[in-house]
Amino acid sequence: MGCNMAIYSHSRLGTFETCPRQYWYAYVERPEVEDRDTVEAFLGSRVHEALENLHKMQLGGRLLTCADLVAWYEDQWQRQWQDSVLIVDKTFTADDYREVGREALKAYHRRYAPFDQERTLRLEGLIQIDLNGDGKYRMRGYVDRLAQRPDGTYVVHDYKTGRYVPTQADADKDRQLALYQIGVQGMWPDAGTNVELVWHYLRFDKELRSRRASEQLQEVRQRCIALIDDIEARGDDEASFPTTPTNLCDWCAYQHICPARKHPATVANLPPVQFKADDGVKLVDAWTTLRDHRLALQHEAEAIKQQEEALQQRVIAFAESQGLEIVQASDYQAQIRPELTLDYPKSGDTLREQFEQALRAAGLWDAVSALNAAKLLSRWNDSEAIPDIVRLGLRRFIEEQIALAAVLRRYHGREDR
Repeated sequence: MGCNMAIYSHSRLGTFETCPRQYWYAYVERPEVEDRDTVEAFLGSRVHEALENLHKMQLGGRLLTCADLVAWYEDQWQRQWQDSVLIVDKTFTADDYREVGREALKAYHRRYAPFDQERTLRLEGLIQIDLNGDGKYRMRGYVDRLAQRPDGTYVVHDYKTGRYVPTQADADKDRQLALYQIGVQGMWPDAGTNVELVWHYLRFDKELRSRRASEQLQEVRQRCIALIDDIEARGDDEASFPTTPTNLCDWCAYQHICPARKHPATVANLPPVQFKADDGVKLVDAWTTLRDHRLALQHEAEAIKQQEEALQQRVIAFAESQGLEIVQASDYQAQIRPELTLDYPKSGDTLREQFEQALRAAGLWDAVSALNAAKLLSRWNDSEAIPDIVRLGLRRFIEEQIALAAVLRRYHGREDR
C-alpha cells in the first residue's frame, strides 16, 4: 500500500461490508452490466434534486412556495422517468413512489419554511476526508446540505427517503455523517467540535440529531482504516471477495453474473414450461422430492418406533405378571432379561460440570464421545477401559440401575399355523 491507494467513500466501504463479491464487481473487475435505476434510487434522486433546488433558489433570494417545490419535483419526475426503472416490490406502483416524494416535500416545506434557521454553505458539496492526517487513507463524500447557524455551529444535513427510521442509538453510531464531520473539521478548522449531524427521514416528517466527541471520531477513523487495510490486502483475486447472499441481492446490478444469484436470476422470469425444463431446476426438484420422501419416512418410522417401545413395555409387564422369561409368538419369541443401565448427571444438573471434569481426568472424555451413553455403558465394566480406581471415583456421579428389556428372537419350533 502507498500513495496510490484508492480514494474510498462510505458507500464503497458499505458495499464491501454488505457483499465482498459485489464490491469486487463494482470496484475491481468493473464488468459491463445493464445500468438500471431502481425506483427507490430514482425517488431519492428526484427528492434530493428538489430540495437542492429549493435551497439554491433561497440563496439567490427567491423563496419557493410549497406549490412551487412540488411542481418542480413533478416536472423532473415526468422528464426523467423511464419504463426501465426497476420496481422490485410489486406491491407498489411508480405512482405510489411518486406520491411518497410529493408528500415528503410538502412536509419538509411545512416544517422548515421560511428556511432562515441557518445559512446554507454548500449543496451536494464535495467533502474531502483524510483519516490519519498524512494523506494515505483518503475518503470523500457529498453532503446533501452543509449549513451554519448564527452561533457558529456547522450543521451536516442528510436526506433519507427510505422506509426505515433508525433509533437514536443507531444515529449516534452512524458512520457516514461522522466521516463528513471529520471532513468538515479538516476543511474548516474553525468548526472544531462544534458540528451537529442531522438526518431528515422525509417519509415520516422526522429528524434525528447527533453530536460526536473527538474520541468517537477517532474510533470511526480507526475502524475505517482497518476496513481499508482489509480490502487492500485482498488484492484483485475474485476468490478473496466471497459472496454474501441476502434479500438485498434483488436490487444488485450484478446478480446475472454472480455465482450466488446467476441461476435464480436467469430462470426467475421463464414461462412455467421452460422453468420446469431447466436442467438445474429439474435436478434440484428431483433432490427435493427424494428428501421430502425420506423425511416423511423418518417421521413415520419414529411414530412406529414409539408404538413398538410401548408394546415392548406391555410385553415386559405381561411377562412379569406371569413370571415368564420367554413369551411365545407365531414366528418369534420375546426373551425377557435384566440389563444394566447407567444414570448420571444430565445437562443442567449441578454435578454435570464436575462429572465431565472427572471423565476428562480419567482420559475417558474422547472415548465416550462427549458422553455418548451407549459407549460409556460398553466400557463401564471393562477393567481395561476403566480401571477399578477410576470407576470408584466416578461412582459418586453414576448410579447403576437394572431394568428389564425385551429382545425378539426368531422361533422355528412350529412348522404349521
